[in-house]
Amino acid sequence: MSHLLALIHQMCTKLIVDQSEMAVAIQKQILKIFFALIQFCLPLQLLTQPVFTLWMELERQIAVRPVPSE
Repeated sequence: MSHLLALIHQMCTKLIVDQSEMAVAIQKQILKIFFALIQFCLPLQLLTQPVFTLWMELERQIAVRPVPSE
């Protein structure tokens, strides 16, 4: 599972510069997957502090950028 998290984090990081409708939809889906993983419990074996920090920074970057026009 940690490999999958690393892959989707990398994909979302690459898509952060793309403001197309498809890229935003993929980023939204990735964030939903991450939220579903941590919604009820935080798996500390899977999400170490450095990994969790990377995810929170990614979420912050997505949250502070302007909403696409379409």
